[in-house]
Amino acid sequence: LTCSTLCGNCPYTLYGGASCNCAPPSWSGDCLTQQIEPGDETTAQADWFDKTDTFFYPRRAYLFERKVNAPITTEDGTMIASALYTLSEGTLKMTAIFPPLHPTESRSATLVVPGVGSTGCTIQEATWHCLFRMDNFPMGSAHTYEIQYQPDAAQTSLVFTLGGAIPLQSGVPKVAALGCFGADDVADKSDFVTAVLAEDPDLIVLQGDQTYFHQQLLYGFFELTYSLRDILKDRPTIVQMDDHDYGAGNLWGAERAGEDSGVGFPKPPCIVNMAQDQAMGHLPDPVSNNDLQNGITVHYTNYVW
Repeated sequence: LTCSTLCGNCPYTLYGGASCNCAPPSWSGDCLTQQIEPGDETTAQADWFDKTDTFFYPRRAYLFERKVNAPITTEDGTMIASALYTLSEGTLKMTAIFPPLHPTESRSATLVVPGVGSTGCTIQEATWHCLFRMDNFPMGSAHTYEIQYQPDAAQTSLVFTLGGAIPLQSGVPKVAALGCFGADDVADKSDFVTAVLAEDPDLIVLQGDQTYFHQQLLYGFFELTYSLRDILKDRPTIVQMDDHDYGAGNLWGAERAGEDSGVGFPKPPCIVNMAQDQAMGHLPDPVSNNDLQNGITVHYTNYVW
C-alpha cells in the first residue's frame, strides 16, 4: 500500500486539513503564537502573567495571582506542584511539575536521593516541567528523595522542596488504574486521593483523558497532577494519553455529536510534542527513536518491574 492508495478519496490528511496530500503539513511560525487559536494555552505563553484570562478563571486564579518567588498557594507552601517517576532496568526517570514561572525565577532544579546521589534538570518553558535521570540506580532497596528548587540565587535561604518515596519493586504489583477526569469535576480531588491511598497501590497507571480542557491541555495536566500529588510522589506512575489529552473527541473511534473521527490530530505537532513530553517524558526510554514523518515524537516503551 502507498500513501496515495491509503488516502483514497478521503477529504482529510492524516494530520487534519482540507486536502488529500501525502506530504507532511507545513507548520510555520512560532508554535505558541501563530499555530494555535488566540486564547489557547495561556499558561504556556511567555507573557502568561500579563494575560487577561477568562477560561475557568476562578479555578485557575491562584496561578495568575502567584507573586514572584512565592509558593503556588500560601496553604501549599511549595513551588513544586508534583512529581511523576518510573524505575525500570536500573534507570530512574522523574518529572517535576512547576507552575508557570516568572521571568526572573530560576529554571533549574535538583533531585537528591540520599545514599545514591543528586542530579539537576532544566525547567522547560511553556510546559513548566523538568526531567531528572539517574542511570545505574540501585533497585535492591527502597529509597527516599527530595526535589529542591531555589527560585532566586540571591536568596540562598529560600528553597522549596518536595519529598517522596521510591519503594522496593518486587512481586506482582498492585495497580491503581485511573482516568477520565472530566472538565466538570472540581479541581479539589482530596476525597478521591484519600480513597486511592487507602488501597495503597504499588503502581499508578493514568490511563487517558487526564484532561478535557481542549484549549488548555498543558494546564489541564498540571492541574490533575497537582491535585493527585500525594498519590503520585510516592509510587511509580505510567501515563497513557487518549483523545482528549490531544485536544480531540473520539480521535480513535466513530464520530458522534459533531465530533470528527479519523481526521488526525487537531493540534500542530509542536503542541502534541509538548503535551507528550510533559505527560510521558518520565516513562522508560522509547523502543524507537524515530519520529513520525510530521515530527511527532514516539513514546511506546516497556516497563520492567
